[in-house]
Amino acid sequence: MWLVSEFYLRVRKLDALGLGDAKLLAVVGALLGWKGVAFALGGGSMIGLVIMLPNELVQRSRGKQRPGPPTDDEAAPDSDGNPSLLHTALPFGPFLCAAALFYLFAEPWFQLNFHLGV
Repeated sequence: MWLVSEFYLRVRKLDALGLGDAKLLAVVGALLGWKGVAFALGGGSMIGLVIMLPNELVQRSRGKQRPGPPTDDEAAPDSDGNPSLLHTALPFGPFLCAAALFYLFAEPWFQLNFHLGV
């Protein structure tokens, strides 16, 4: 996570990720192991996409805008004056937590099915 954040900072000259996500993944790794980190990162991304993309599209169709200015000064607004979806700041930590909790309770099921060859 730090490398992704540092790369984005050097290329775009903008802070994209806080290190809180990296610290959260470190805790997930300490509690659930490397498989838990991989699952939380992938699952959190998928949960965030499934929840936030439709939410943003519905809010924009209703003419509502997320509170606060866009984080990117060079964000080109769309026809309604909203910043592009690519420049919309979204929280990632809650989705990482949701995926980690899902892995915590579903890990025995994953282990059982993989050992049985299902």
